[in-house]
Amino acid sequence: MVVTKKRKTIFVEPEKRKALCKALGISKVTFYNAVNDVTNSELAASIRKAALENYGGVPISKDVVVR
Repeated sequence: MVVTKKRKTIFVEPEKRKALCKALGISKVTFYNAVNDVTNSELAASIRKAALENYGGVPISKDVVVR
């Protein structure tokens, strides 16, 4: 039996993703961890906020397999 759960993420277009990383001085790994809710720090919250408000981020839910 396959078990899935919903996971929140924020989609940002590649060009805008690069611009956001450069503007905030963060790495791609930091960006991905923030928008995929892997980290939950003040920095991650500010990255998510910037992605949604300034860089055209689109919040989506996706199913992921839980092992």
